[in-house]
Amino acid sequence: MAALVGRLLLAVTLLGLPGCTVVPQGCPAALLEGTLFTDPNGNLLVKQDVNGELWSVNWPDGYSEQTVNGRVVVTDVFGGIKAGDGDRVGIGGGVEVETPNEKRWGACGNMDSLPR
Repeated sequence: MAALVGRLLLAVTLLGLPGCTVVPQGCPAALLEGTLFTDPNGNLLVKQDVNGELWSVNWPDGYSEQTVNGRVVVTDVFGGIKAGDGDRVGIGGGVEVETPNEKRWGACGNMDSLPR
């Protein structure tokens, strides 16, 4: 009996339960390049280099928008300033929403300052 239970546990472990799927989560390999600017509501948007489209950004866990010395900036999990209003950036990630009324980028991976 114990051998049968052991075999069943091994089968369930190797094959998974019916209807249950484990999907690995990763970071999309796209890059949004543009200039950060503050909208009238105090939110940072990215004005895309290629076509001038405006994108809001869903920052990864630990990153946030803050006002430091009167400038809206993005800070990392340690409180370090990554970039701010007026900086040209490249943000790794992918499209979360793209409709005529809303464009939202899901940031993950790196955010780098780019030359102007």
